[in-house]
Amino acid sequence: MYRAMIFIDGAWLFLNRQKLREVDSEEQFQLDYEKLPIVIRDALANGIAARTGEESGEVKPLIMRTYFFGAQPVNYHVDNEQQVENQEAFYDSLRSRYGYEVETFKVDFNGFHISPRERFEKDFERLQEMSWIPHEKQVDVALATRMMAMAAMPGGYDIGVLVSGDQDFLPVLRQVRELGRQTAIVTIYGAAAREFLSPQENAIGDYETVLLNNYVETLRLVYDKRVYTCASCQRNFKSSYRPRRGENMYCNACRADYRRAHPMPYGEEIE
Repeated sequence: MYRAMIFIDGAWLFLNRQKLREVDSEEQFQLDYEKLPIVIRDALANGIAARTGEESGEVKPLIMRTYFFGAQPVNYHVDNEQQVENQEAFYDSLRSRYGYEVETFKVDFNGFHISPRERFEKDFERLQEMSWIPHEKQVDVALATRMMAMAAMPGGYDIGVLVSGDQDFLPVLRQVRELGRQTAIVTIYGAAAREFLSPQENAIGDYETVLLNNYVETLRLVYDKRVYTCASCQRNFKSSYRPRRGENMYCNACRADYRRAHPMPYGEEIE
């Protein structure tokens, strides 16, 4: 069985998710990060099958780890406080709910707004005086370093999957292949370096590029109800809530019984 690791350029994916919304039939696309590694695994299986002549269902790779590399804003404008809190909650969700390995790196915004649009609209005069732009290169360097380190490690991975469109990763893709590992590219059409669309011709990939634009319907976040087993009464029930890893789920009846047995003190507020 092929072993694969996924390396996601989170800053690039965040900035270019609009490209996926443009092809969404409902025009309200939100990416389901739980499904993303599964879609990549299945697309990679098709690529392996095309090379080996086997059935794709027989060659699905084992996704050993999914790394997500993102920025952690610091020294930002006070208007962005809630945005940063939401971002930190998102990173925590990737870790605790979906099992991602999340690595974040501080980006100093020098008191400016985080969004490029907000900086242009609200900080324009100060930007003109300072000629300042945020630097997120540490994120790229960390991804490349991790991808190389895991490729060089005995038993690391057979296939390194890069989720990005940034041409700065061309050297690391070539170096990983020189170490005897295979590489695959997952990107977004309209947000990818030209070389990423022809990886084999450019000696940066062993499989056809996976374009997320073609998987929007599958990757759309849908709050459907799933079947869980109540940790108390052992009955099955449905809920749209997504528990964290190791978190117990309880049916409505057992939750109601607990509330009756443990009434909230009068005047205590629910957060």
